[in-house]
Amino acid sequence: MKGVNILSIDMDYIMEPSINKYNNYIKSDIKPSKLWKNVYKRIGKKRNKLRYNQDKLEELVKLLNMKCEITPIDNIVYVDDHDRIVDFMVDKGIIFKDGSGLKTETEDINIFNIDHHHDIYYSENQAVNVDTEDNYSVGSWMWLLDKYSLISNYTWIRNHNSSPYYGMPTNCNYYEVDTLSYLLNVNFDYIFICKSPHWIPPEYHDLIDIIIYNYIY
Repeated sequence: MKGVNILSIDMDYIMEPSINKYNNYIKSDIKPSKLWKNVYKRIGKKRNKLRYNQDKLEELVKLLNMKCEITPIDNIVYVDDHDRIVDFMVDKGIIFKDGSGLKTETEDINIFNIDHHHDIYYSENQAVNVDTEDNYSVGSWMWLLDKYSLISNYTWIRNHNSSPYYGMPTNCNYYEVDTLSYLLNVNFDYIFICKSPHWIPPEYHDLIDIIIYNYIY
């Protein structure tokens, strides 16, 4: 298979104005309904200030209008959690599993990830779990792909208030940018979108579903 470009979108990107008010309270191993009850208790009156960035949402919708129009519908997927991107890549034959881990016959795999988080890894335990057991999560799926040198280039399109990546060097070329305009001249073979219900307040879940369903049905 020739090289492929994958557009990866985590909808928590639009939560830039408020995500850091609750980011440290999020536990991805707890069901979102229970998680958010606990979060609301902890942040109290700040709950009323958990706003999304309307400008970022509109800019993201414009990008999706442009890119989904020229991407085959079968190559666009919408899921809840970002770690599902690994299974998506396996299902599409971009990578495959064998007895020794993950491999690819694709010449170049380039991932462009629009996300508040870099998803390489955020703790030593996350990195060790991947390194020793291939045990990855929503915050470390990229470290798994990089472990097996599957990715040629990883570009993280971040928010201004996102925490930079300070971990170990990656095998792939790693880039950080903070504007969606960087993607305007890039054509994508696949588009992977995740809702991230753990990082998006429940009052916005239906809004995001309605927007994204326009591109997959």
